[in-house]
Amino acid sequence: MPVPTRSSRVLLTALVTVPWLMVGVQWFLVLPRFARLFDQFGLRLSIPSNYIIAAVKWAGETFFLSGWVFLVCVMLSMFRVSRLMKQDLSPKTRNRHLLMVFAVPMTLFILSWVGIAEPYSKLMRGLGK
Repeated sequence: MPVPTRSSRVLLTALVTVPWLMVGVQWFLVLPRFARLFDQFGLRLSIPSNYIIAAVKWAGETFFLSGWVFLVCVMLSMFRVSRLMKQDLSPKTRNRHLLMVFAVPMTLFILSWVGIAEPYSKLMRGLGK
């Protein structure tokens, strides 16, 4: 199969940043607010939720290091997509590899929300909302 055009390679390489940006906004802006809210009300968390909140607090406390880790993950994803798009692969193989690259940040995003949904709904029920 032919190698995709340059414009499609550039577009897909740029698009791989979107799920990582969603994760960044979630982990550095949204989830810390949930962590403060849960701490404020003294909510007892389940084990998965506790791990997520602990990771979010660590990311906030070591923002410089966690920011660099985040940027490295974004750059590695962009590099991998760029390399995949330059290789002469069958569309099925290329799409499978691209799906794996896009699945990493999306899985992190979804698992974070799933881990926070249960204590948040418990808090809202407790507050009568």
